[in-house]
Amino acid sequence: MIIIKFAILALNLTPYFTQSTDIPNLSEQCAGWPDDGKTTRFAGAKRWQHVGNHRVEIFVSPSSLSNPNQAIRAIMPWARHDTSPQTKAVVVLSAETELVVSDCSVISSTPESGDIVFTATSGPGLYHAYYFPYSNGGYGIDTQLAACDNNNNTNNNNNNNNNNNTSWFGDLELSSIPKATVGSLQSRTLFDAFGEMELPATAAETAALLERSAHPDGVLLVTEDRMIPVRMTNKLPRRWANINERSPDSLAQFNSLAAPGEHLHFQVALFSPLTSVAINRLDFTAGLAPLGLSCLNLEGSDYFGDPYFPSEAARTVAEGTVRSFYVATVIPEDAVGGTTYEGEVSLVGKSGSSYTASVKITVADTPPVKNGGDNDHWRQTRLQWLNSKIGFGEGEPRASEALTCTWRVLDRP
Repeated sequence: MIIIKFAILALNLTPYFTQSTDIPNLSEQCAGWPDDGKTTRFAGAKRWQHVGNHRVEIFVSPSSLSNPNQAIRAIMPWARHDTSPQTKAVVVLSAETELVVSDCSVISSTPESGDIVFTATSGPGLYHAYYFPYSNGGYGIDTQLAACDNNNNTNNNNNNNNNNNTSWFGDLELSSIPKATVGSLQSRTLFDAFGEMELPATAAETAALLERSAHPDGVLLVTEDRMIPVRMTNKLPRRWANINERSPDSLAQFNSLAAPGEHLHFQVALFSPLTSVAINRLDFTAGLAPLGLSCLNLEGSDYFGDPYFPSEAARTVAEGTVRSFYVATVIPEDAVGGTTYEGEVSLVGKSGSSYTASVKITVADTPPVKNGGDNDHWRQTRLQWLNSKIGFGEGEPRASEALTCTWRVLDRP
């Protein structure tokens, strides 16, 4: 039982990736670098192995270059979920020549955006700003891969950077420096891509989201499909902010299609910005009773098949964090296609507070699925194995038959 349960945990924590996001004016693309057959100019070194898997497109127009040493400014709304971005290096290279720019400085670097000034030494065209390099300086054999000077980085260890100052662009006011056009966010492969649940909302978007949709005590409830797991615990995804802008009420509404006999799971996520909230139980209305709802976070069975109830700490949404509660349902095998189960589910807190979402599950007009849907990995129905009682309550296993030894040969009876 222990092996099975750990195995399924690993299976269902597999990252969920997408190629598109809802970032205004930006889209996330899978760029797939390096291009097949394209060699780097860095003495045989594989540049992409050092600059990281994430970059921003920067387009420098001919009209913005008054001279070859013209300073260019780029403000990149990269929407980062990592901590302390001001301590991370930024590397800018020409897409055409693959050469690092001669001068570059990071003016500011925050989770929401990065502001850099650089010299477009390769002329007008496309440049790439890599903002998740594998090393914050000292790029192996790529001694030419100097990172931009970061004025906010007191721990910068860019030993290969000869540009550790901002004096190269003189006394120019930032407002007077021509701005480049920022294109899309790009990942090297689809696996590297930040899915729509890993691009955080800005402070303004978060404030608007809470103002429109939070409960009176400040707690925000959002329902999500099993296919879109909550991935950030200390930030709200921009996906929620965009849904909230289009239809605030839909955040607390879950609608899904399920096959007869399917073990359907969905998430009820809570964000508590002001205080910690301990959840005690899951309640649901009569319309959902035929589905036998349960919450995997609040109840289940342990490795010995005995009832399991997690500690208060394990079911508490800490202040300033997001926690996802997984709700399990079982669609009756004899359910007729088109049948709908509607009602409300509520997470009831220790203090008596209740956070409610509306649920509507429609039965698909298909034959019943086998084994609750476990044969189809994409359904993620194997979450039910966390509470499996197979092997318990079926009597003691039969005793092993004694082995006999004849001369030096071990005989099985």
